[in-house]
Amino acid sequence: MVKSWIGFGCALDYGKNEFEKEKQNELISRLLKILQTNVIPAYDRLLNILPQDLSNATTDHGVWKLPNGDKYYKLCLEYHTTTNMSPDEVYEQAIEFR
Repeated sequence: MVKSWIGFGCALDYGKNEFEKEKQNELISRLLKILQTNVIPAYDRLLNILPQDLSNATTDHGVWKLPNGDKYYKLCLEYHTTTNMSPDEVYEQAIEFR
């Protein structure tokens, strides 16, 4: 469970000199309600899911281990580099420019 508001305080400081005190209090009240009813419960749900999710994680990384992972990686590389170079060619070129 989320036990601290630390980290959310910056939202309270943002633009506080732009409003009259009454408006500041209204906005702070609305912000706290949103934090209590939406944000904090969402973080709590995330914290409850993470241990189970991490238990499914593997120690090796990379899309190569997935079905058609090599093909997927090559397509992503083509998309992000706008070239038709192979992953090895991109790697070699990166080493040359280092």
